[in-house]
Amino acid sequence: MYLILIFTCILVRCSKGYVFYLRGKLTRDKASQMLKQWAQKSLEIIRVDYHITGLEQLESVKSPSCIYMSNHSSNVDIPLILAALPGDIRMIAKHSISTIPIMGPMMNIAEFIFIVRSDKKQSREAIEHAKDKIADGVSIWMAPEGTRNNGREILPLKFGGFHLAEQSKAPIVPIAIRNAHLAWEPKTWNIHGNQTVYINIGPPIYVEGNIEQAMAEVKLWLEKSITV
Repeated sequence: MYLILIFTCILVRCSKGYVFYLRGKLTRDKASQMLKQWAQKSLEIIRVDYHITGLEQLESVKSPSCIYMSNHSSNVDIPLILAALPGDIRMIAKHSISTIPIMGPMMNIAEFIFIVRSDKKQSREAIEHAKDKIADGVSIWMAPEGTRNNGREILPLKFGGFHLAEQSKAPIVPIAIRNAHLAWEPKTWNIHGNQTVYINIGPPIYVEGNIEQAMAEVKLWLEKSITV
């Protein structure tokens, strides 16, 4: 039942998005508003509440946009991030999502960025695309682990997002998400309602010529934060 309602919600929101797009009225602000509405409705459908801490950390971010990096253990992470965080946020997602009928093309229209990690040329193009979005005031959310974990550990981080941070000069804002895997089990369609998920925002981290150090800082902070 949860899945039917979620996919119905996606279909409805995408259909509305196409209407605005075809009328030439799908601005970035409108797309962001619709994404947040979809995220909030999705969490309502699966009866997931969230408690967020650390919003004050965003006050120390001097640039108009940043790179959010979170652990990733569940499909529910996506609506959680879009519902909880302010501003225009777009996601770097694996390319296979772009092939999903209706949803994939709408995400592309809404300025989401798709990446083929096995294709170095396309990956570089995706990073350049993300840099352009950051320069235009859009914050980028990505899961640096590259795949979903089991909810209890942080997997090795990929370099791509850190190269993006170095090249764009945008700060990395780490986001720890706890208990999302209890609401929607990793790599399954098993959804369990009536869960509370905890989101914690960490202090901004700048890549200043030392990518490995920034990666270590992000990983250490995430590891500490998901075990609180």
